[in-house]
Amino acid sequence: MGSSVESSAPMGKGFPVDALPEDIDTLFIMCTGSGISPVRALVESGALAKFSAVHLFHGVQDSAEGAYAAKHAEWEKAAPGLSVHQVCSKPEGMFALVLRT
Repeated sequence: MGSSVESSAPMGKGFPVDALPEDIDTLFIMCTGSGISPVRALVESGALAKFSAVHLFHGVQDSAEGAYAAKHAEWEKAAPGLSVHQVCSKPEGMFALVLRT
């Protein structure tokens, strides 16, 4: 509570984590769908090791659709401080209501 969060627009030139100020120790990464692919490269490169906590939020429609979901536990084990959070917009057991006029 009371802390500020800085964010940036999506960028197409990679993840310049080395350009971040030295006093940043917690990083939040958010992506949806296939946007996890470039994040996978970032995670597996080891570039996040300098942060004490990294929270990766991956938005998918349901848990069955999560690309690389089988790798999440492996990533967390290999990168201390990394927590992967899968966020589902249509969780299993929910239904969509379609109205036609």
